[in-house]
Amino acid sequence: MNRLSNWALGLCAAFFVIIAATGIDLITSRIGVGLVGLGVALCVVSILRLVNPPLSSRPWLTIFSLLGAGYLVGRALMGGPEGLAVHDVALVLSAIGIYLSVTSTGRGVRGFWIILLAILVAVNVGLAISQSVLENPFYFWQPGGSDESHAIGLFAHYNAFASFLNGTVFFFLSYTFFGRNVAARWACALLSLGLIVTLVMSQSRGGWLSFVVGGSLWMVLLILFLKQRRSKLLGIVSIAVVLLGVGGIVSSVWVVQRITEKRVEKYEENTGRKVEAKVSDGGRVAFQQMGFEIFLDSPVVGGGARAFSYRALEKWDPDTLELWMGDPEFAHNEFIQLLSDYGLVGFVLVLVLLFIHGIVGVINLVSEDDRDPGLSIWQLGADGGLVAMLCQSYFSFIFHFPACVVLCAFQLAILASQSKEKSKSRPVFRFTELVIGIGGLGVAAALAFLGINFFKGYMLSKEAVQKLAAAESVEDVFTGLETLEKAGDRSWDPKSFEIVARRAMLEANTALQGNDPAVAEKFNLRAKAAFERSLELNPNFSAALAGLPRVEDALGNHAAAEEGHQKAMKLIWAREIKLRPYFHAARSSFLQALKSDNDAIALDLLREAKSRILKRREILEPRRELDEEKEIRRIIQAWLNYYEGRAIFQRGNDIWINAKPRNPELALAFLLEAQTRYQLSEKLVKGKDPRWEKEAKQLKFSVGTLEAAQYQPVKLSEEQIGNAIEKEAVLDSNPTTR
Repeated sequence: MNRLSNWALGLCAAFFVIIAATGIDLITSRIGVGLVGLGVALCVVSILRLVNPPLSSRPWLTIFSLLGAGYLVGRALMGGPEGLAVHDVALVLSAIGIYLSVTSTGRGVRGFWIILLAILVAVNVGLAISQSVLENPFYFWQPGGSDESHAIGLFAHYNAFASFLNGTVFFFLSYTFFGRNVAARWACALLSLGLIVTLVMSQSRGGWLSFVVGGSLWMVLLILFLKQRRSKLLGIVSIAVVLLGVGGIVSSVWVVQRITEKRVEKYEENTGRKVEAKVSDGGRVAFQQMGFEIFLDSPVVGGGARAFSYRALEKWDPDTLELWMGDPEFAHNEFIQLLSDYGLVGFVLVLVLLFIHGIVGVINLVSEDDRDPGLSIWQLGADGGLVAMLCQSYFSFIFHFPACVVLCAFQLAILASQSKEKSKSRPVFRFTELVIGIGGLGVAAALAFLGINFFKGYMLSKEAVQKLAAAESVEDVFTGLETLEKAGDRSWDPKSFEIVARRAMLEANTALQGNDPAVAEKFNLRAKAAFERSLELNPNFSAALAGLPRVEDALGNHAAAEEGHQKAMKLIWAREIKLRPYFHAARSSFLQALKSDNDAIALDLLREAKSRILKRREILEPRRELDEEKEIRRIIQAWLNYYEGRAIFQRGNDIWINAKPRNPELALAFLLEAQTRYQLSEKLVKGKDPRWEKEAKQLKFSVGTLEAAQYQPVKLSEEQIGNAIEKEAVLDSNPTTR
């Protein structure tokens, strides 16, 4: 039985490393294998735990942790978009799965966990050093490299990488000082040095500051650890700790300053712009403020899984946030993120769990005797690493990456463990262990289910990419898109459907250029279905909100398109630079105006188009307007001039010909105003509408006739011009052909 249990726990350790090696994969693909394996191994561990409870665990703390995880899972599933909720659930389940596995682990298997962690750390350190010093560095999950030349190891972003380094370095520093095996101590010393050097190479300012904070606590606990054991080295270490603490604070100022200067130099070199502000929060303060406002809207239980990601745009303030910033998926502060998503209940639960584990770890540290010194060493490292990660989570969203989540769960489980030899013997059956065992089986089943789907989604997405790359016909493209849709369904990922929709829209445009409207319609229908599916997974998904009305326009569903444009302009206006909701809404109104057979309706649509394009210009400021956008604004204005000119022309004719008595002076004024509008529209409209040239000749003749009679035009007010346009536009209900 013990052998089987050790094998199962060893497999849990192996799959822990697999999950932690996936970098910053946001639960869309790569962790599938790790989740399935962890789920299967945990199932065995949970069954064996019912028969033979581990003496090294604290059942009451484990049950409390299960309850906390249960609340987060339940709240995620009961509120928030499906596509976001599933990802949060996967994070929580992977964390509690690792926690249950580690708390079931005894001294012998615990060493295996640490060895595997050391191997993973060594791989990351080696990769990071190569990325910093080699001319052609290797990036495992990011073949294209890092745009900012940061060392990132197996991760795709330097901040997440720095967090992982902070979470592991104190384990190996602790063993360097107190380990019994000399060779292992030297190995840990080298790893620790590599981790610190690599942390600097990552160029993460928040990472280094967090290291200093975590290191300060670690050194205080180090003194307590030595004092409890009446070590002769207490005095020397205490002096060293003070010196290192001062050095850490001083170095942090220098390191942060140097990293900032390098970033500024690189930015100025690439853009040719001088940077006035040397330090920027990257919008973090504003994001955190928005997150807190979202929390206040639902303070008790929060807005649901990742509420910040879809509600932040409601709180966007252009006076404090630049519009070029990417979609704010996270608050860049895990505490505020927790409040906005899971409310005070989730926030208090998590804080209490962290506090209890921290206190238990410190108590273990200062009270354990030498009967299990190894556990105390790892608990010392877990305390330092946990504090460092929590500190960095104040500046970033590290706990939304599986690698960082499972590492944090590992730290908490180490803190919750106790000496097996020191524990009192327990009966074979206990109610607490029954609860834990059943809970573990439930977690295992859920992990296996999610893992299978994530892995299938990952494989299907790779298959889809290959099919689309090798596509030689329309049918091949359709097959590839269908495969990608299946991948999205497996991973509950709205972004997969966005990719499908965008590729389908591109193919539709290509078909139209090739005069194949039937194929174009088929692709547009595919795009529509994909966008609709993405909105089912996340009703607030910005890309789909902007894209769906464009497809409806292409399909001729203009009423549905208008409804979609209205919604997009309301919800995602702050994404105008990237998604252009006002631009596409203006373009939609303009195109409908040109298709309309009713001049009054056309005029209203053109005015709507103008107001939308001007609103876009107002949001972006003129300096951000692209040439394409300037051109369509000019085109809209030209056609509006023409339609308004036609109405004014008609008004002038009515006053001259039909009025009783006639008013030639007022008629001439209107005709001259109409002539100005025609002239302004000539360049862009003359060749597009066959009526323009004929009407322009009639207008010229009428003006010439009145001027020949030596009539003097009166001065028109803007109100008179506006009334003339409105009156004639309303009266003109005759169908026209263009």
